[in-house]
Amino acid sequence: MWILGNARREILSFYGLALSIIAFSGASTYQPIPMFLIVLVTVGIDTSHVYATAWRSWFDPKEITRAKWLHLFVPALIMLTIFLWCSLGLPGLWSAILYLTVFHHIRQFYGVHRWSLAINPSKGPNSSVELYALTVLPFIGYHFRDDIDYQGFFTREDMFLSPNPFALNMVYALLLIALASLIFKVIKSIQNKSLSLPVLSTIIFPFIINFYCFLYTKHFFAALLPVLAVHGMTYYHLSALAQRKLKQGFWAKPLRGFFAVLAVSVVLGSLETFITSEQIDIIPSIQYQGNYLLAFGVAFVTTPSIYHYIADAFLWKRTHPDFKKIVS
Repeated sequence: MWILGNARREILSFYGLALSIIAFSGASTYQPIPMFLIVLVTVGIDTSHVYATAWRSWFDPKEITRAKWLHLFVPALIMLTIFLWCSLGLPGLWSAILYLTVFHHIRQFYGVHRWSLAINPSKGPNSSVELYALTVLPFIGYHFRDDIDYQGFFTREDMFLSPNPFALNMVYALLLIALASLIFKVIKSIQNKSLSLPVLSTIIFPFIINFYCFLYTKHFFAALLPVLAVHGMTYYHLSALAQRKLKQGFWAKPLRGFFAVLAVSVVLGSLETFITSEQIDIIPSIQYQGNYLLAFGVAFVTTPSIYHYIADAFLWKRTHPDFKKIVS
């Protein structure tokens, strides 16, 4: 059983845009990626998708009543923390956000895998460890490459790059071990007649995308855009699916629900992008010291993302009251 109902819909919805960018980038190695595609993915998908969380939190009175501490106290605490971080001139803000973002992306891959296992009981392969290895190791390996054109996710200093051929080869060796383990589990599932293609897809496609982005392509945007695309598009579709399972009515038609989530998110994400580009200087956080207005501005535009990361850890948990309805 597929999360979105069938193979074509799920693969295209979750991975289609990311795979299309990879195909385009691979065929156009020496051509720059069009600016409209960069804006579409970075603003319309990445920056905007965090606001889709509002449908499960701020737009749901029951959820606000159920977890006021999460949806009211936590955003205030995040804003205060980032404001103090910047106004005191502490280093490493953008690095912290970058690595937290990558962790959030990888946890989503894990969540989708577990979701697929939940709706395909007694099927497999149950390969959570292999999934983590196949998505984390390429990102680790990216740090050790010496052939990349890194332009910075926020600033050029935000990632701790350290070219090291030996360490990179060790990453490849660990990847081979993880792949061997996955292949063994797939063969065992075939022998037991318990192989689930929907479950397997939640491992294979994340691996292909992360391998291409972090261990194959040399170009920054060719590495960045597919990762952002697969995460944001998956989140849009899962958010619309959750609304359909929980609310019915207006949300009963999948496309209508998807475009409602998308439209509201893009409006809010575009507003955030405008404020950031017009009012905020993205510079090393040590340089914000003493500039309280700019420190508040940085806190204001980054709080939605951090809140999104934290809130999702609770909203999509197995113990959440809505969990059984959503994955049914």
